[in-house]
Amino acid sequence: MERNMVQRVLFFLGFDDQVLTVKNIARIAVLVALAAILKTYLNLDLGIWRLTFYGIPLIILGIFIGPLAAIIGGLGADFAYIMYKGWFYGINIFTLSAVLWGLIPAMFLFRRRYSVRKLVIVVVFTSTIVFLINTIGLVQFFGDTQLVLLQDGIPGPLFPRIATYLLKLPVQIYFIHHIVSRLSEAFPELELVKE
Repeated sequence: MERNMVQRVLFFLGFDDQVLTVKNIARIAVLVALAAILKTYLNLDLGIWRLTFYGIPLIILGIFIGPLAAIIGGLGADFAYIMYKGWFYGINIFTLSAVLWGLIPAMFLFRRRYSVRKLVIVVVFTSTIVFLINTIGLVQFFGDTQLVLLQDGIPGPLFPRIATYLLKLPVQIYFIHHIVSRLSEAFPELELVKE
């Protein structure tokens, strides 16, 4: 059956009968809740610097259920964080970075061949984009001088942010690969195409 352009776009976004099942909607809810808990409670937050792994469930969501679910997941996790912190001042650049945690991997790995090499490339690319967007957001929020240097030439929080970024990459890749492998074995209906 030939699909028209609208049907192809909706299929790519994961908006079809095979993806939006009750079981997958429950999976979306669990992964969004996990991302919100990791972002809100299970993190080390020092204001301008935060260590968190909330991107892992969003990446898994994008890989298995698609871009539409990844967008919903990123918005849901960030909305829960904003409401908990009491910082509700609308959708901002940090919300965009939360959405990109799931959207970029979904665009490259959803319904495509999966390999560890592709996963490494996608996670490094996604982490870099999110790091840059969050840095821009922090510069807008706190001012650039406080981000790079504190008083008397003491290095500011940018250097610990870069170190955190570099240390998180192998941890994220390890956990994402093992979770994806286990989920694809436990739930063959998720249709992970391995190389």
